[in-house]
Amino acid sequence: MTLTWGELFAAIAPDIIGRPNDLVMLSEFKDRMTALYREKNSTLSGTWYVSDRDYQTTKVQLMALRLVSVEMQPTTDGGSALFWSLTPLGEATMLQLRTAKKTN
Repeated sequence: MTLTWGELFAAIAPDIIGRPNDLVMLSEFKDRMTALYREKNSTLSGTWYVSDRDYQTTKVQLMALRLVSVEMQPTTDGGSALFWSLTPLGEATMLQLRTAKKTN
């Protein structure tokens, strides 16, 4: 499946609003990519999957584009985990990509 970074970001950005940890984000990423695949291809083969490498590449790319921040932070149980958040640019980009446009 071929996507632009904008399409990919638009698909997952709302999931980042709640500042999910990396494991939650991985699950959301897989769900969104599967949904996009189904939209672009009417059938989903049993062998299609989202690789961990694709997820990690996406994370790094969105950080490089300064759309997201992924930082180690304390958890409620006293440990630590990676948490995602939208940067100000990411929030503005999400609003631009995901809001309904006024029609005449």
